[in-house]
Amino acid sequence: MRVRIVGLIAAALIGTASVATASDRFAEALRLYDDAMYTRALEVLDQLALEQPSAPVHQYRALCFIALGRADAAERAMADIVAADPFFSLDAEAASPRVASQFATVRRRLLPPIIRRGFAEATARYREGATERARQQFDQVLKLLDDPA
Repeated sequence: MRVRIVGLIAAALIGTASVATASDRFAEALRLYDDAMYTRALEVLDQLALEQPSAPVHQYRALCFIALGRADAAERAMADIVAADPFFSLDAEAASPRVASQFATVRRRLLPPIIRRGFAEATARYREGATERARQQFDQVLKLLDDPA
């Protein structure tokens, strides 16, 4: 029993360390981005995107791609933002009006299939009897439908 508890504590500590490491690496990527070292920042961000994809990671990937003149890759990263969090809005300080407009265009294109998929999943949850989960998903669908985009 004691060995199992020690193992659980070790696993928890390792999990906490990896979270701190991911946070530290994201901070490092932001420093590299601020220093206009876009290629190096992108290397860190790409690794983070594989390990722990999130909208902020994809946002800075998109910004690095834009700075490097890689418009197609930037658009794919923007699509990754929407897939990770359809409610995400770009950091106004980090994104120019042109980038914000491009993101809005990508988001507007991707929201309809996300909404349809969310509605289908909510309907399936309701039919399965998972009414609370279905209600949460229906609420998210309605919130997306109310979005001006």
